[in-house]
Amino acid sequence: MKMQKKWDRFKSSVNMNVWKEMCEAAVLYGYHPTMLNHGITLMLANMPRVFPNVPSQPGMPCQGEDRSIYRRGARRWRKLYRVNGHIFQAKRFNRRAFCAFCHDRIWGLGRQGFKCIQCKLLVHKKCHKLVQIPCTNEHIEPIIKEDHNGETQAVGIARSELISELRDFPEPPPDLEQKQVPPPYKPRLDGDRDLANFPPEFTDEPVHLTPDDPRVIEKIDQSEFEGFEYVNPLLMSLEDCV
Repeated sequence: MKMQKKWDRFKSSVNMNVWKEMCEAAVLYGYHPTMLNHGITLMLANMPRVFPNVPSQPGMPCQGEDRSIYRRGARRWRKLYRVNGHIFQAKRFNRRAFCAFCHDRIWGLGRQGFKCIQCKLLVHKKCHKLVQIPCTNEHIEPIIKEDHNGETQAVGIARSELISELRDFPEPPPDLEQKQVPPPYKPRLDGDRDLANFPPEFTDEPVHLTPDDPRVIEKIDQSEFEGFEYVNPLLMSLEDCV
């Protein structure tokens, strides 16, 4: 009696002669023939899946074998949400999909969009309970806005023109990094505090200082500033400068 046993873990086929192997086991362990027949019955009953035929090629399914029965318990089932006749399923969209309820873009981490498996309606996860349109079981074109239709002219400069411009650049990149390139315009300065290059609307504007209230200053705990000293460098004389 030649039979075929399928192993789920390795998904490989092993041919074995059950009667021959069981007879050898009976001789080794001294079992009675009636116990041997009972052992064969138990072994065949406890086998995961036994098929009385050989596949055409190693690894191929046997005749009458259904691959959907393997690892059925490990399959992850997605939840379905029934709202107003729709059967929504959480989806993650790669393209620019828009909600059919609020007409806003569906984006975010995880599955932020819901798609009806019957009419293909796309909505937000937060909007799927607010959908008033009943499901008609007919395919509805989703609101997906493409970035462009056909070829368009990009804003800027072409890559070939950019490469030619970089090749004709008068200064090499190392000089730019080391800031050795002479500036195109060097302003004239008469001193460190020359304001000739600043707009007069800014320099002539009167300064509005924050009014100091002596009563507020008296309430400040000056002990927090012990050990600190600040001297305005603009008020220092040349003798005080070190």
